[in-house]
Amino acid sequence: MGIGSRSGNDTCVVDYVPVLRHADGEVTVTHDRHVEGLFARARWLQWFDEAGFSARSSLDSSGRVIFIGTIRADGGPESPGTADEGTGG
Repeated sequence: MGIGSRSGNDTCVVDYVPVLRHADGEVTVTHDRHVEGLFARARWLQWFDEAGFSARSSLDSSGRVIFIGTIRADGGPESPGTADEGTGG
C-alpha cells in the first residue's frame, strides 16, 4: 500500500497492490486505487458521539490524523457536540 498525493485536507489517494496466489498456484498482481478519507473529521466525531463515544482527533508523531475515544458510561450522545484538537475540522 502506498499513499499518494493529498486531495484537499480530508482525502488522499491510496494505491493498493495485492499479490494473489490462486488455488492452482498461479500468482497475479493487481492494482486498486482508492480516494480515502471522504468525510471531514467533524463528521467522524459526530458519528463517534452518536455511537456513544467521547472522542477527539489529534495528530500522531507522523502528522497523520487519528481518533481517540472512550465509550461513555451512559452510551448516549454527548451534548453539546464533540471535541477536536485544532486539526482543521
